[in-house]
Amino acid sequence: MTRRNRVILDEARAALAASGLNVPLVILLAMIKQEAPREPDAEDRNRTHLSNAGDGLLQVTLKSGNRRGQYGNTLRGIRNNLEDALQTLKGFLERSGGNLAKAVSRYNGGNDEDEGDPNYTQNVAKRITSGEVARNFGEEFAPEKLDDAAKAALKALQDYQRPKRQKK
Repeated sequence: MTRRNRVILDEARAALAASGLNVPLVILLAMIKQEAPREPDAEDRNRTHLSNAGDGLLQVTLKSGNRRGQYGNTLRGIRNNLEDALQTLKGFLERSGGNLAKAVSRYNGGNDEDEGDPNYTQNVAKRITSGEVARNFGEEFAPEKLDDAAKAALKALQDYQRPKRQKK
C-alpha cells in the first residue's frame, strides 16, 4: 500500500467513526476510487479549486454547501475533504430515509434530484468487486472478506436503479 493510500485509509476510518454514520468503510473507499481514481498530478495540485468543479478525494463541490475552501493533497486537505463529503452524504442519507444506495446516487448528482451518472452506484460497487479497493487499501476489503453489513450495502449498490425522470 502506498503511503498516500495508508493516510487515506486511516483518515477515512477516523472520519467515518467521528461522523456517526452507519456506512461500511469499504463503500466510502470505493466512492473515493470512483471520484478520484488516480493520484493527483502537478496540474491538479496547482489548479485553483474555487469554482463549482469537484475537488479532493470525494469531489466535493461548492453546490453541496458543505465545503471549506481548497483541499489540496495534504493531510489537512484529505481530512477536510472526507469530513465535508461525509456531512454531505449524511444529509442525503437523512433525506432518503436511510437508503444508502439512493444517498450514494444523490451524492454523485450533488442534489436530491438524482441528476448524476445513472450507473454511479454500480460503478462504485465495481470498484469493490473488481478488487480495486482491496489492491489499494488492503485485503480486508476483498469482496469475499466483507462482513454481512458491507455485503448487504454492496448488493444494494449493485441493484439500485435510479428512478426514471418524468418529462415536463
